[in-house]
Amino acid sequence: MMSDRDQAGNDAASETSGPNSGSLPIESLEIQDLPSAAMTTKQDVPPQTGVTESMTSRPFIRRLTTLLLTTAALAGPGTAMAYDTKDAIRACESRLRSEYGLRDLRDAHAVQIPGDKHYRVQGKTEVDDRQYPWHCEVDDRKVVDLRYRGPRPQRPGDDSVRVRRLASGDIEVRVPVGCRAIYDDRGDLVRRDRDCGPREMRHADDTIADYLRAHRRERELPPQILPGRHGGTEVVFEDRCVVHYDHSDRRTGAHPSCRDGQILEADRAMRNDRRGHRY
Repeated sequence: MMSDRDQAGNDAASETSGPNSGSLPIESLEIQDLPSAAMTTKQDVPPQTGVTESMTSRPFIRRLTTLLLTTAALAGPGTAMAYDTKDAIRACESRLRSEYGLRDLRDAHAVQIPGDKHYRVQGKTEVDDRQYPWHCEVDDRKVVDLRYRGPRPQRPGDDSVRVRRLASGDIEVRVPVGCRAIYDDRGDLVRRDRDCGPREMRHADDTIADYLRAHRRERELPPQILPGRHGGTEVVFEDRCVVHYDHSDRRTGAHPSCRDGQILEADRAMRNDRRGHRY
């Protein structure tokens, strides 16, 4: 038989290790607490790649791209609108230098007119100690109209033919050998120096033809009304278009090179001539 003391010891051991004691064996404690400890460590320590993942995520990239595009759009118009009268003057003078070889440009000023970057520019240039005006128009940063009717400057050391307009309106052509020929606005010879031989005159004729083509006026010169054959009349244009009329001023024909507009203009010139009006 057990003594009362031994029985009490067994009861105490049974309470400690029994299924209802509320305690776990050492092996069970080690196995079950390890995952809990690991989870606690993972939650307490912040992940090292968290910032990188958020910056490389698609939503973040989309927001950043939108922000950059918006900034560029706000800055773009301000830069594109940076165009004023000085820029328009520079654009016109650059064209004058490249197309006409003008170097001495002065007194240029520009006025803005209605439109997008629309300017009217005018100034002067000096050639052979005389000043000649020029006019220019700029629209949307582009030179859309350029007018200059003066002579082109002679380049240093250039022995080519020189052309200049005289105060009378006639045009002087100088060939380097000393030949000097004067032409009217139509390119017809008015007079020439004695030193002008056939070769020099061919050179001068070709030069005046090129000059008139390059300096063609906005409106063609009015036609000439000349006597025709058999008492008729001829209306002659600058480009050699000829319209024929009989003695009753009725049109009888025209050269094949005549344009429809020239024929109508010739009819108008004949009507004005009958009324005694100057064309």
